[in-house]
Amino acid sequence: MVVLTVEDRLRHAQIDRFLEEYWIAQDKKALYLKYKDVLDHVQPIDMFYITHFSDAQGLNVEEIRKLAGKLVNVFSHGFNAYRWDRDAFEMIR
Repeated sequence: MVVLTVEDRLRHAQIDRFLEEYWIAQDKKALYLKYKDVLDHVQPIDMFYITHFSDAQGLNVEEIRKLAGKLVNVFSHGFNAYRWDRDAFEMIR
């Protein structure tokens, strides 16, 4: 069972805010710089806690695909910096 810390919940909320603002931002670079710290520390597990992609948001598949391609680049910095605890994940040993 995963226990989320206060820091985890705060990071998830910040990622959600970034995604909400992304759709309307005229200056994507400025938006990225505003959230750079949280984006540089995103962890793979965070993707499962992003509520922006829930059914309640009403995004269609095409909108998610369009955004996902761009987010791969944005999240890649945090993913590349993430250090896996390989002993905790048998499937990646």
